[in-house]
This record gives sequence, structure tokens and C-alpha cells, in this order.
Amino acid sequence: MKGPIKFTTLPAALVIPSLMAILLLSLVACGSSSSDTYGSADEEEGTAIVSDTVAQDEENVEAPEKIACVGDSITWGYGVYDTRDTDSYPAQLQALISGGGFSSTVENYGYNGACALSDGKNPYVDTQEYADSLASGANMVILMLGTDDAASVYWDQTTYEEALSTFVESYQSMTSAPTVVLMVPPSIYSDTWAGGVSAAAVSQMQQGVRDVAEKYGLTCIDLDALTSGRTEWFADGVHPNKEGNAQIAQYVYDTIL
Repeated sequence: MKGPIKFTTLPAALVIPSLMAILLLSLVACGSSSSDTYGSADEEEGTAIVSDTVAQDEENVEAPEKIACVGDSITWGYGVYDTRDTDSYPAQLQALISGGGFSSTVENYGYNGACALSDGKNPYVDTQEYADSLASGANMVILMLGTDDAASVYWDQTTYEEALSTFVESYQSMTSAPTVVLMVPPSIYSDTWAGGVSAAAVSQMQQGVRDVAEKYGLTCIDLDALTSGRTEWFADGVHPNKEGNAQIAQYVYDTIL
């Protein structure tokens, strides 16, 4: 993985006002899977729609200095394997932030096959990426783990929520005191992935993320609501392709700034 590229903040006069008008989509903890709660997706363009009521003046918009994107292969960029350095959602988020005139650095701490469950096939807690993310000094952590957990023979919603809660607390305990944002993984559009994961387990996992976000009062970005029915955004029914990652990056960008 290439190291993050740092950009210099552009003068305010150079920032396009029309872009700044759509930057803010402030989401409180997710309580349901309805897209109406988090903003909807334009059926023709597939882009996130931001309510005018949450737009703020240009001078009030701030961006965290460093953003750590934590997760599994969806974060890592498996659906854009050969071009992940430019086409994964963290990479495209970096491009959006830099293009918006902000100097934030986005770092990708995704790990293929990672699970929140400690007895899953690839516990994220055992990875170097987890250790590095804790030492990153990030001001914001975007956490998305759960797709691989739902495919595990060890799946249990209560245990999953406990494990995800432990991750939240571990990131909140960082010396940089980052804002932790939870992301609900998208639904799976494949009957064969991981030997055939059940739709019921995926649904339970997604609700588990919403429950934990509500428990801690965290911003929650619901990719299930964003990507519902958008099978064309997935390379294999599970991992977003370039367009899917672009849509996720835009949705995250509109939410976090």
C-alpha cells in the first residue's frame, strides 16, 4: 500500500461555493435501515442526496487532519484489486477531500477477511493493521467490520455487538481522541460467496452496527441504504467495483465534513 499523500489547503476563495453547499450531512446514530433516515440515493445518478437543512457556510466547514479507514476487504479495496491505490473508497475519499481544498490525510487500514469476532477466521484484533491504526494518531476513525463475521460459523449477534463495542472503545481511548464513525456494510448480492452466507445473518449484522452506534451516540453511515438494489456497483456481489467505491467515498465525504 502506498503511503498517504498530504495536500496543502487551498485558499477559501478557490473553493467552489456550489461544492461547499453540499458538504454537510450530519447523521446521528442509525436506528433503522430505512434510507429515509440517512438520505436517499438518486435513482438516475446514484448519488447521495443531501438535505439543504444541513448545509453550512463555507467558513464553518472543518475536516479532520487524519482519517483512519478501518475494516475488511471492502475497505481494503478487493473489488478493485489491481487499482486499489486509486479506486478503493479510502483512496477516492482522499481525492474528494483534496479536491475540496482540505489538507486531510486518509489512511487505509483494511485487511482482507477481517472479522470483529475474536474467534472468527481472521480476527482484526490480531492484525498489524489494527496495531498500526491504533498508533496512527488519527482524528477520525471510520470503522466497518461485519461482513466476514456474518459469514462465520461462529456468528452470534450478541457476541458480535460486544466485539464491535470493544473496538469502538479501543479507538475512543487513543491519545488523539478521534471521532469514531461506524459504517453499516452493504448487503450481499451473491448466493455463493463464503460458501453461501445467509441473508438473515447479514441483516442481523447490519442491525448490530446500528445498535452499537446508537449505544455510543456515534455517527453511522448506512451503506445498506445507499447501495440497496445497486448490484451494478459490485464486482462479485460482495465487493464494490470502481463505481461502487466512488459512491461510497462520496457518501462518506458528504457525511463526515
